[in-house]
Amino acid sequence: MRGPALLVTASLLALASCARTAPRPNLILISIDTLRADRLGCYGYPRPTSPFLDAEARKGVLFRDASAVSSWTFPSHAAMFTGLYPGRSGATELKRPIRPEVPALAEWLAARGYETGAV
Repeated sequence: MRGPALLVTASLLALASCARTAPRPNLILISIDTLRADRLGCYGYPRPTSPFLDAEARKGVLFRDASAVSSWTFPSHAAMFTGLYPGRSGATELKRPIRPEVPALAEWLAARGYETGAV
């Protein structure tokens, strides 16, 4: 996984570290499994395949080079949501959950007054 998912993750982590005196931004994380960056307008694809994501990329931060910790979804998403390599979070096998003592991004944000949810 390269590009879009890590774009959002890095942006969220940067925004979450803002000083508490600054107004808190609204945050949204969009993760799309198996999406190719080279098929998004914000990464140079000429066809209009991603108008919403392209508009959001123009307003925020766009990373041109990003890498994932794994070639498959479960450990990659676990890393996005915990900030840990799969071996540290426990996300190494599909039937093995993330270790319960490992806090996830949603828990971290909720502890700081954000309402969190997932679809």
